[in-house]
Formats: sequence, structure tokens, C-alpha cells
Amino acid sequence: MLKKRLDADENTSGRANSRQHFRLYRPFPIKLQAEGGDNWVSSYATDLSINGLGTRLGEALNRDDGVRVRLELEFELPTVEVQARVAWSREGENGVTHGLQFDAVGPVEAKTIKRYIDRCLAFLPD
Repeated sequence: MLKKRLDADENTSGRANSRQHFRLYRPFPIKLQAEGGDNWVSSYATDLSINGLGTRLGEALNRDDGVRVRLELEFELPTVEVQARVAWSREGENGVTHGLQFDAVGPVEAKTIKRYIDRCLAFLPD
């Protein structure tokens, strides 16, 4: 399922968040590795932007925890690895939903993520 939306979220303190960017809602496989860890955990992204992604896990991660993220993209695009931090988490019936904010995305990685989003949008009906 593809869906596009312009987000203007508020943070937990009620102040307006300055984040205004395109977010693609489409599940795709990712892998996560805790900062300093050796093991990768498989999951799915629930949404993606140039600045971060959402994912659902069985356990909560702590706010500001560092995480290595591997994006396994379609359309014969290369796998992208970026460093991220946990911006927020929320428990629900189906696990814990997390918002991960990318720390520093290099120009090649940013271009690849943008190409992925653009290709997904090309398949949206008019």
C-alpha cells in the first residue's frame, strides 16, 4: 500500500516540531543493529523519509539510543546503511512502534533513498 502525506508532527512537550517533509508510507524490509552490538535484527519499515523511518519491534528501544539501520530497497537499488537514533517509541497491541531519525546521511545514501521514494511514487495512480 502506497500513501503519501506531508507531516507536521508535534513533539511530546506540545511545541510544534519544525519537521516538514515528505513521508512515504510503504512497508519494506530493514535490519537494525544496536550501537556497539554484533547482531542484526530483521524488521520492516512502516514509513520512510530522507530524514528517518518508522518501524515496529517486539521490545522498546530507549530514546536517543544509537542504531545502525540497513535499508533493503527494491528496484535493484543498492542496500543503504545509515546511523540513526531513537526519536520516540510508543507501545501498542502489535508491539512497539519507533521513530528513528537518521544522524548523518551521506550524499550517495540520500540520493538512493530519494530515488527509492520517487520510484515508489511513480506507481501511484493519478
